[in-house]
Amino acid sequence: MLKSLDIQNYALIEKLSLHPDSGFNIVTGETGAGKSIMLGAVGLLLGNRADVKTLFDEGQKCIVEGEFDVETYQNLKDVFEQNDLEFEPSCLIRREVHPNGKSRAFVNDSPVTLDLLKQITPLLIDIHSQHETQFLAEEKYQLNLLDELGDHAALLASYRVVYRELTKVRQAVLQLQEGSARQQKESDFIAFQLDELLLANVQVGEKEELEQELAALAHAEEIQMRLFEALGSLSEGELAGLQLLKQAQSAMAKIASYSPKFEELRFRLDASFIELKDVAGELSNAADGAQTSNNERQQEIEERLAVIYRLEKKHQVEAQQLTELLTDLKKRILQFESSDAQLEALLDQSKELEKELGFSSAALSQVRKNVAEPIQKQITDLLVELSMPFAQFSISISARKPSLDGADAITFLFSANKGSEPKSMKQVASGGEFSRLMLAIKYVIAGKTALPTLIFDEIDTGVSGEVAAKMGRLMQGMSTRHQVLTITHTAQIAAMGTRHFFVEKAHTGQKTSSQVRLLSPDDRIQEIAQMISGDRITDAAIQNAKELLRA
Repeated sequence: MLKSLDIQNYALIEKLSLHPDSGFNIVTGETGAGKSIMLGAVGLLLGNRADVKTLFDEGQKCIVEGEFDVETYQNLKDVFEQNDLEFEPSCLIRREVHPNGKSRAFVNDSPVTLDLLKQITPLLIDIHSQHETQFLAEEKYQLNLLDELGDHAALLASYRVVYRELTKVRQAVLQLQEGSARQQKESDFIAFQLDELLLANVQVGEKEELEQELAALAHAEEIQMRLFEALGSLSEGELAGLQLLKQAQSAMAKIASYSPKFEELRFRLDASFIELKDVAGELSNAADGAQTSNNERQQEIEERLAVIYRLEKKHQVEAQQLTELLTDLKKRILQFESSDAQLEALLDQSKELEKELGFSSAALSQVRKNVAEPIQKQITDLLVELSMPFAQFSISISARKPSLDGADAITFLFSANKGSEPKSMKQVASGGEFSRLMLAIKYVIAGKTALPTLIFDEIDTGVSGEVAAKMGRLMQGMSTRHQVLTITHTAQIAAMGTRHFFVEKAHTGQKTSSQVRLLSPDDRIQEIAQMISGDRITDAAIQNAKELLRA
């Protein structure tokens, strides 16, 4: 229940305080005085968009603060606990709009996000506006109303979990399928490259070995000649290196005992002789084993190197990296095979989710049909009470492609006249009929929910006289279970309130502003009389106003 509403610096409101009764509260006033502006301020508490253009004084911040009695609302307590907010019997909600455009929200003086504010305040206030009446013709709005009237929120939430999961899986399947043709071409190309490398079977270091062997074959005669030449210089003839070194050894051996230095030189000559003798042996072996020209082997090597050079150029890598490339291609082939397996698994998962969604949507449809039947009768009966004796109201539920809201197309069908078949809301309802229908729907919703405060903004548009009185009695009945605030232009409804507020323009100061005051019993008589007769209040209007208040 709304205990108090304080508004500062909003639109035409410089400062306003409202303390409504727990029952049926009436708000009246002259046109343009600011009645609906108050609802705009309340909209800020609901998380609506803030605009600095609405500031009364552009240099000061706007503050809208509502105090609510929430002691008995367990669902609100759960929201508080889930968001680490302290729950108190009296809940203070505040919204601030600063001149720089920044907006802040507070719950019990704790800062909260707008998203959280939008979770909390709709559990406290339900505002009906003329804009909402226009929505009544929209099928999406009708579906939401039907779901609000039903006790199947958990079933709808369960359906949406499956629907979102199915949508996610279908998107993944589509992405894989869209890329399958491209992947197939890429897979074929990579498989071709892999087969080519496997067939080539290039080994690490093979290129260098082949290049060395080819160079040796190309210069075979020169190599053999130079080997024999080097061998001859070391071991053949009187001037051979080994022979001369042996003579030097002999000479130093004869004088080695005369000096340690001579002894060291003799040892070094001995070591050199051993090394050169070993070199001569290897030269001899090399000369004996030197390749001779072999055109067949040379051609074979050149062909093998041509394969390696072509692969290097094609893949833009060195020969020693071809083995790494081979490993990488094998991994990519495995990835393609994995994608195929993943697509198959997703398709299987999609089929299972489609079955589950079918069961869930069927259950949801049945529950909606069960809800619709008694609601149709209840709303039709209420319309009869509201002076529409031939009114017919029905809810059409037909199958459609599954969406986030289920697989049902909901259409409210309505007829106000005798002999007329019910048609969709867009085709048949007038302004006054819409108002009565919306009130009937709100009455039914109010009987099924625990909303603390219901606010109606001129829901009596298009009606007057006895019809307005009947609408007032419905709202009066609602006020026994909920706090009701209604902005009205009809005297019949205004007279039924337990507390009556009057909104008027004040022309003091430099700017016109809106003010609200609680009317005394005598003031109520004057205001209702004026609503009946206009600016010129007659004795008959005064008497009529008194009778309305007594009734």
